[in-house]
Amino acid sequence: MAVFPTAKHSRRLGDERGFSLLQILIVLAITGTVAGMAVFGIRSARTSVRLNTSARTFAQAAEKARLDAIRRRTTTHIEFTNSNIFEVTMDFNGDGVAETRSFTLDPGVVVTDANGTALPADSDALPYADFDWRGRTYECNMLFRMKNAANEQLVVQVAGSGDITVNSAVTGLPTVTYANVNSTSDVNPSATLTGTDTKLNLSPCGTNSATPTPTPTPTATPTPTATPTPDATPVDPPDPPCSLTVSTSGTDSLKRKGGGTATVTATVNTAGTLLATAASNLDVTTTNSQVITSSSGGTVTYTVKSNSNSQGTFTIKFELLNSNCSPQTVNVTVVK
Repeated sequence: MAVFPTAKHSRRLGDERGFSLLQILIVLAITGTVAGMAVFGIRSARTSVRLNTSARTFAQAAEKARLDAIRRRTTTHIEFTNSNIFEVTMDFNGDGVAETRSFTLDPGVVVTDANGTALPADSDALPYADFDWRGRTYECNMLFRMKNAANEQLVVQVAGSGDITVNSAVTGLPTVTYANVNSTSDVNPSATLTGTDTKLNLSPCGTNSATPTPTPTPTATPTPTATPTPDATPVDPPDPPCSLTVSTSGTDSLKRKGGGTATVTATVNTAGTLLATAASNLDVTTTNSQVITSSSGGTVTYTVKSNSNSQGTFTIKFELLNSNCSPQTVNVTVVK
């Protein structure tokens, strides 16, 4: 006798069949979509983090260079030499000697022009900044634009005052309302100062000397020669006073980055060691220390060139060691 399954038995068999192929494909599709979105979000976040890290690392390096210029009362320099490499010239070891080190931005981060185009290594538009002994810059307002692979952008600004900001660049001055001052009631005539001294130039921009001009060594007052007494042994006449003079050629328009040379000639009227001390971004091709053996003095010619992209006016100090010669300072103007 044949036995047929009941309706209850048939439903139990149907419940034990598991998931269909279509259901499995739907679950896999949903899982793949969620995983893909998560991976994309992680990659996007990493790209943004790299941009922020690069910008803030560069800003920290610029701030260290600025503080070093103030501490040593000299000039420091920071510049991009490629789309993702920048160099810093400063005293890294605290030994008083400046050196240049290279740093690389995070992968995928490059420095760009105003249109967002990455700058090649030979581009004159690669940004740079020089800090003088007050912590200011000659360039007035330098913008270091950076972007990542997702075309997100950040801007590091080095202002003329030396302030360094990230993504908050100020390109114009706000409108300021000035109060009217009455020329009679608001002015105290007795407080007027008079004199002939030239006021300090507090402008953070321009081509003023980055290194403070050293105070010249006072010339010693010669002791009066006593009148010889009769029948005294004749006294040889005193030696002429020490004299150090310099003449220049081409120092008012020297091209940056070794684009030209200038000549400085130093002349002394006595023997001694002639020392030339130049700013860190200037190379003096003749040996800085020159020994002059002749008692009547001599002349030394120095060839000067720029070793960086720095623009402005920089100094070379000449002095005859262990003498009462007044040191001489020469200004060298570096142009683009």
